[in-house]
Amino acid sequence: MTFNTAEIITSKFGDSPCSVSHGINEITIDLENSGLKLPDHYAVSEPSEEAPLYKVVYREAFGYHLEPVEQPEGMIGPIGDGKYARIDYAITRLLRGKVGYPVGDVLPIHDRFETPEMYDFLSK
Repeated sequence: MTFNTAEIITSKFGDSPCSVSHGINEITIDLENSGLKLPDHYAVSEPSEEAPLYKVVYREAFGYHLEPVEQPEGMIGPIGDGKYARIDYAITRLLRGKVGYPVGDVLPIHDRFETPEMYDFLSK
């Protein structure tokens, strides 16, 4: 496994067909758009259908999560649906350096998208 890939961990709720990561076991982390830079000698992978491209997103109230770089238009999301990704220690060190406190090696994945109608129906 390369430094910019992450293993997907599915929760007990299963693998939602509404999520971009449905049916895959690994994602590729977009270091550049996440504001992260690994040393040049670290091995990295290019994204593929088997390991699509995700970026690291930070929200002050919730911390870090991962979401797909390519997102469908006209849909509500990305929403978390109980999936997580185990990231490499080198990336946790970079994230910790940005926020100044420890960051775990498992980040939530927010890659579920719903139509506005689905969202309204499921939110009631």
